[in-house]
Amino acid sequence: MAGLHRTYIGSIERSERNISIDNMERLAQALGVDITDLLRER
Repeated sequence: MAGLHRTYIGSIERSERNISIDNMERLAQALGVDITDLLRER
């Protein structure tokens, strides 16, 4: 839905690569959340 390859998403989740702000916004939109929700500590 975000138009990003699944291996790219996986490498971000495993902290193998950094994500750009543009791609972070694409992920937030695909998930239906605000980008600040992705940045919030849990």
